Amino acid sequence: MIPDSVREEILERVNIVELISQYVDLKRSGRNHMGLCPFHHEKTPSFSVSEDKGLFHCFGCGASGNSIGFIMKIHNFDFVEAVEFLGEKYGIEVKKEEIKGKKEFLSINEYIIKEAKKALFSSANKFAMEYLLKRNFNTDTIDEFDIGYVPSHFDISYLLKNFSLGELYDSGNFYKKEGRLFFRFAGRLIIPIKNESGKVIAFSGRSLDGSMPKYVNSPESKFFKKRETLYNLNLAKKYIKENKFSFIVEGFFDAIRLYSEGYKNVVSPMGTSFTKEQTAILKRFSDEGVIIFDGDNAGLNATFRAVDNCIASNFFPNVVFLPKGEDPDTFVSKNPENFKKLLQKKQDILIFLFTQMYKNSENNLQKKQNIKTLFGKVQKIQDPFSKNYYEEQLTKIFNIDKEILYAEFNSQKTYEKKRKATDISYLCEEFFLVALLNLPEDIADSLLVDINENMFLNERNKNIFKKIVEILNNDGNIVALFNDTDYGEAISNMTAKFVDIKDYYKVALVNKYKIVDNFLDQERRKLINFLSAKNLSPSQSMETLKKIQDILNRQKEISVRLSEV
Repeated sequence: MIPDSVREEILERVNIVELISQYVDLKRSGRNHMGLCPFHHEKTPSFSVSEDKGLFHCFGCGASGNSIGFIMKIHNFDFVEAVEFLGEKYGIEVKKEEIKGKKEFLSINEYIIKEAKKALFSSANKFAMEYLLKRNFNTDTIDEFDIGYVPSHFDISYLLKNFSLGELYDSGNFYKKEGRLFFRFAGRLIIPIKNESGKVIAFSGRSLDGSMPKYVNSPESKFFKKRETLYNLNLAKKYIKENKFSFIVEGFFDAIRLYSEGYKNVVSPMGTSFTKEQTAILKRFSDEGVIIFDGDNAGLNATFRAVDNCIASNFFPNVVFLPKGEDPDTFVSKNPENFKKLLQKKQDILIFLFTQMYKNSENNLQKKQNIKTLFGKVQKIQDPFSKNYYEEQLTKIFNIDKEILYAEFNSQKTYEKKRKATDISYLCEEFFLVALLNLPEDIADSLLVDINENMFLNERNKNIFKKIVEILNNDGNIVALFNDTDYGEAISNMTAKFVDIKDYYKVALVNKYKIVDNFLDQERRKLINFLSAKNLSPSQSMETLKKIQDILNRQKEISVRLSEV
């Protein structure tokens, strides 16, 4: 249990704007700071941070809280983990008070580690230990990374005694078959996956008998999201801060090898492409890194996949490619000196990409397409200094004048913008109108409650809706609109697009809710912009906030109704 005094000291000493700025690009707006919410996807900033109050609030998804709450949510930490994380970060001693009389059980994951390590070091499973020793991992390294072995007949009586079947299943360590629970990693070497604070959140199990798949991983859960997890960050973060850069390798054993050989600032995305979330995590500790790719086409392709995520986080690491057929684990183990020499040949990831695409340009047309693609990527860089630097490097490598490139890119952008504006079709509006036109007048009339012409974003659709309302108000026949001078042809074309509709009432109801929700979303964004752009009085701010909350409540109601249709 964390004493209240520790909690209060953390909240007092941690500057919430400085803390959240490490995760979100915040810009001052009046007395507060605004940015894109890290907890849901959005294009318009609705995430507000108040330095005076020490609180954050998202007007989009409703997330709110203090510094501790932010860390709990962004890292999936519990309260104690978040406090310990902030305590370590800001040099605050965190002492826990023991709860007397509380019966303590080993957690499911801790128990598995304990038993797996015991099994690995037993003579009955010496083949598992021999496998690791043959790969030149010593017992100290094996122990430090809590590597273990789970026998085929793993005794789970302790777990069954202290945890419910539901809890065991939810842990991700078991799967159901024919009404029974089976241990997911039985007969495998297991490697614990830990979060930033060192708590085990998942496992990876490697087969030793050649059975497939070679690796079995825990499923994603509330605590384990692969895109947001970096293997070995709990041990490496200290050294990343000290060295001011990180090594990024592909697999578990690659990370363990480098760490044991003295490259302790090493992490792994665990075989996935280097994600936006992972780049953002590393950037908190250092702006520099070296990605070490395997020496094959897969490594080259991984570079291309990583670039967009690096740009999104304004994180531009170097890259190193091992000789063909090698991976960091085997190469460093066999050739430690050659590995050091290889690191000296590291290249900036974007400049490497520019060079490769220039070399792959077989003719002038391909060269033009490649440079336009790359220039488009560079334009997404938010930092103006970095953006200018990479523009200069790109034009230098492709030997083209920067102004010519800008002119070509801007003309293409204008064309795309016009094309998209022309192609936009408000499908929910069209679905709603076609469904209305195919329903009896009394049913169509009943669907006009809580919707009006101002909620339509497309001018043509708005006018068709007005005509439908006008006819229904005068007890007319809305089918007559198919012969309307102004919109008859448009209505016929719309109807032809949706000939497969089976239930017109359901389609009308669902798309009515979508139209209203789109309108409310637009109104909410206007209010948020008004709130951030104007120097409002406290009463005006409260009134605006109330309007935003009312809209959010209505949108929640719509969400419920949609789920019930």
